[in-house]
Amino acid sequence: MLAARSLVKTGATLAAQQTRQMSAVGTRPLVRISFAEKLVHGAIMTVAYCTVPVWVLVNIRNYRGLGK
Repeated sequence: MLAARSLVKTGATLAAQQTRQMSAVGTRPLVRISFAEKLVHGAIMTVAYCTVPVWVLVNIRNYRGLGK
């Protein structure tokens, strides 16, 4: 019992002592990405996000058991 208390105490002390060393730099980007590349990436992400919902909506009759 005594050992468990000391483990909890040391764990709590270690958690309190740990700090996160983070920094955020708000400067201009070092490499410029072209507008065309941004459009292509945006289109790929849009298709990726919409694929499953569109698949479900197209096949909703099958999921409900109302096959064609």
